Amino acid sequence: MKLSNNHFLALFTLGLCLTACPDPAPPKVFSDQDMDVSGGETVNIMDDDMEADLEVDMEVDMEVDMEVDMEVDMEMDMEVEEVFSPYIGEACEEDNTICQTHETCILGQCRFDLRPTVYRMILSEVREPVQAAGLLNAAVQSVINSETLNLIFEPGYYTEEGKGFFFIGNGRPETDGYTYRRSFPIQNFTGEWVTKTTEDGQSKPIWILDGQRTFLLAYPTGLITLETGDRFQCISTAPVEVNVQITPELNEAGTAYERIKISVIGFMRRQEIEQIRILLSTGLEVNFVDFFETTPLEDLDGDGEALEYPFDLQVTATPIPFLEELARPDQTDLRDPNPIIMQPEQCN
Repeated sequence: MKLSNNHFLALFTLGLCLTACPDPAPPKVFSDQDMDVSGGETVNIMDDDMEADLEVDMEVDMEVDMEVDMEVDMEMDMEVEEVFSPYIGEACEEDNTICQTHETCILGQCRFDLRPTVYRMILSEVREPVQAAGLLNAAVQSVINSETLNLIFEPGYYTEEGKGFFFIGNGRPETDGYTYRRSFPIQNFTGEWVTKTTEDGQSKPIWILDGQRTFLLAYPTGLITLETGDRFQCISTAPVEVNVQITPELNEAGTAYERIKISVIGFMRRQEIEQIRILLSTGLEVNFVDFFETTPLEDLDGDGEALEYPFDLQVTATPIPFLEELARPDQTDLRDPNPIIMQPEQCN
């Protein structure tokens, strides 16, 4: 399977999670304790060193050699499309002894199952837009390292149709682990586990989203000053077209999946990017669109107008101590894809 040429920009730079127009699930009652998006305080996205690095990078000539671009494009066009096969385990009758390691007997079949492990994003690599990749890589890694962004990937249960869930949401660091930050949506991605045969003849499990989907990105639109004098980070949402693919990787002993690699590709419209404002440690707000001034717009939604930026983001996530009950098919309200984002009237 060869994913679309809609390549990815660093949407997670903002310290907020990528969220979707998700599969229906009962709404969860909002709790005041979840309203800590900013904690009523100034939220700094970048530290002083990070900001200095960005200033230096922005002075560097970021023009990309056209001949190199053409060579890369030609190589991509010449790639042979990857072929995936459905993941099919042995038939079983609720007897896990029949199943292989990392499989569970579910719905009469041994199915690939990463539970109960839950993962947090620790590394990111922005591949597109090429012209802004350096700045975006630095910004994304800064918010990851500072734990401003704690994107959680939770392998979920199977549907009766054999589809496998992944739940993805922004996490809250606690003393001994992580919980979800429930003031933001917890995305319920529906996809399918498939296998890819490697060059050495081994079968490799990969989870693939059910086609390109429209998701909502929650992003900061700037700070306001409340009557108390505190500053509050306002939030808005915008649609983003994405494909998602998740590949588990075993440790050297082959006994546990020590990390997962996530590929997210798609595009975002310039009009939404223009609304995103990032707060630097100096208190200065920067328009996110400034990162893309050297990046050409493209017509990626097929409406005849070049108004979109492509993006390609590759993410690495590793296991974390997860302090919540795992998602269950008989209690769908454990993961709320549509919470109410509580914020002052001035944000509207």
